[in-house]
Amino acid sequence: MELKEIIEAPKTVTSYGTWKCGTVPKAIFPLRKRKLQQSSEWFWRVVEFNALDEKFIVLIRLNEQIQEYYAYLGHMREDGMAVICSHDLHVSHKNWHCHFIRGDVTRVDTGYLRDRENMIYFPSGGSEVECTTVFEVTCANALLYAAKRFRFQEPPQAELI
Repeated sequence: MELKEIIEAPKTVTSYGTWKCGTVPKAIFPLRKRKLQQSSEWFWRVVEFNALDEKFIVLIRLNEQIQEYYAYLGHMREDGMAVICSHDLHVSHKNWHCHFIRGDVTRVDTGYLRDRENMIYFPSGGSEVECTTVFEVTCANALLYAAKRFRFQEPPQAELI
């Protein structure tokens, strides 16, 4: 199964979650070594959907004060969760960019935020590239950015915030 197939596949959203702040519990976004520790300035929510007879989750993390946004696509498996793509915008460097698994996503180990051996960074370049994108992501529209990138149905207006 390839990332392109997952993104292009029809999806059934089972939950849009709600915004919470601070640390993301390991039970919500299962990483091997630790929970996703972050300050109370960070807001997050999890979207769950089914596609290709598999379960997926999208963790959206947002800190408007430091202008950072991340949307991680996780593939849920019997042995845990494998992060197979992330779309990021942080104004410290780069513009919108993503980290993704090329080829068969089932080969990726579960429990890691970024599989450094199998993830591709697109577009290429790094911290030396200045960000020219105006940061306009808020709690009111962050879910829409994730829905557009991972192609799941946008929620009703009432569920955006």
